[in-house]
Amino acid sequence: MIECFEHVEHTVDLCRNCDYVFTIDLNLPPLPRHDHPLRAGVVASEAETRSIKEIMVETNGLLQDVNEELEYLRSVVTSLEDVQMYLETMLDVQRAHIAPIRRLPNEVLSEIFMWACLGEEVGGWRCMPVDISQVCKSWRDTIHNLPTLWSQLEYRLYGYTTAKEKRILDLCLRNSKGLPLRHPIKFSHCSGGIATFEIVRRYSAQLTSLTMSIFQPTLGDSLCGTLGDRPLTHLRFLEGEVSHLLMGDVHRVFERRAPALRCVKLTNTLVHTLQLPNLPWVQLDELHLECTWEYALTVLARCTNLPTLTLNVILPSARPNPTAITPHTTMRGLSALKICFAGVEDTRMLDFLTVPGLTSLELSWPEKSHDAAEYRGCHVSRLVGRSACCLNELKLFGVPASERSFVFTSYPGLRSLILYVREDVPVTDDDFVSLSVTASSGSPAMLIDLEELDIGGPGRFRGEVVMDMIKARRAAEKPLKRARIDIKRADLDYFGTVKTADAIEKMGPGIEVWGKVEYAWRW
Repeated sequence: MIECFEHVEHTVDLCRNCDYVFTIDLNLPPLPRHDHPLRAGVVASEAETRSIKEIMVETNGLLQDVNEELEYLRSVVTSLEDVQMYLETMLDVQRAHIAPIRRLPNEVLSEIFMWACLGEEVGGWRCMPVDISQVCKSWRDTIHNLPTLWSQLEYRLYGYTTAKEKRILDLCLRNSKGLPLRHPIKFSHCSGGIATFEIVRRYSAQLTSLTMSIFQPTLGDSLCGTLGDRPLTHLRFLEGEVSHLLMGDVHRVFERRAPALRCVKLTNTLVHTLQLPNLPWVQLDELHLECTWEYALTVLARCTNLPTLTLNVILPSARPNPTAITPHTTMRGLSALKICFAGVEDTRMLDFLTVPGLTSLELSWPEKSHDAAEYRGCHVSRLVGRSACCLNELKLFGVPASERSFVFTSYPGLRSLILYVREDVPVTDDDFVSLSVTASSGSPAMLIDLEELDIGGPGRFRGEVVMDMIKARRAAEKPLKRARIDIKRADLDYFGTVKTADAIEKMGPGIEVWGKVEYAWRW
């Protein structure tokens, strides 16, 4: 068996200067497919076993020699790579001495810096303007004299845990030199605590938008207390939890020191307090609320001249007091109202509102509600009738049956209608027929001024009826400028074929059939 081993010498050239060669002498056994004794199962004799063990000792020694040589070569390669990186750095430094940008005037440099820092964030680990200012004194002086650049940075208040990061934040705000900050300041539970807010507090007069999304009540208390009586000269937008805006606000800072505040977004979901935060309600132009509708009415009683309101109604944490008196509010300045109800019964809040100047109304209900079947209210039509408003735009999503029955008859002057129905009251041919009927004068009998129609949801209607409606209004010289028929949840077998949908879209450039592509395979 041992006679099959072949003595082989293997060399590796390691140095091209001194011709140093690494050599190994190896006793190489044959390949398994040519090793006939091994394949035949021949067992080595004691003498052969001793010889093979001696060969293995020699091979192991050669392996150790190779490993030592490799370790040495690795250290040499690492040293060369370090020298390579050093030389590349030196080359950059040498190139910088003759770079054309050094000869540019400050005006051109300023424009370059402005574009280079456009959309930059002041994060916890780096800041592009600060990096630029560290290149040389000339660049530092140039960029420090660009307050517009520093005021347009995005100040992300998170991760400020070290003193260096806080110094960078303070430096960036200080270099803005009193200009209003372009982007909002968002302070949350991960924004670095009160120490970070203390820095922002010094520049409160520059804030244009402040969001306080705090989850620890004690931190919320500290924030309002820390803000104290600082001026908020340019603050136009404020977002926060009601309970946090109440705690620690002994100076009523938002009410007294924010003359430019126009938009407020409030949530009352953590504590469900009945108190109102100290805000300049009468000067607001836009209000976003997430609360119970009873609390919303209390807020609206303070800002009767509000032009725009968005309300997301939530379910109360406890049963309302049946003896509580709900105030009736007249909002003469309100022109746009958007409400998302938590349940169909919440629609009764509209009975406590009068909005004479309302032109745009958007209401949405949950598609599935346990009390929808028993609901018989008509609060929407009563609101419009009581207010005697000229409604131009109406958007109804998941509208209950009783409210939907008044859509085509109770809103004269309506120009834009978006109607998405529920499963219990699907869209039918009768809806399109109602819009097709003409009066004795030749004008449409319903929604005479309608110019835009968007209708969808569960439905069972024929495409030919839709085309007849479009033709009828065109013949009455009251054509639809834009129409969107959503058939994603309609009965496609009853609707027609894909050719029917194509024919509808060919009736005008502003007419669309949504869902045609997704469901083309079913035809």
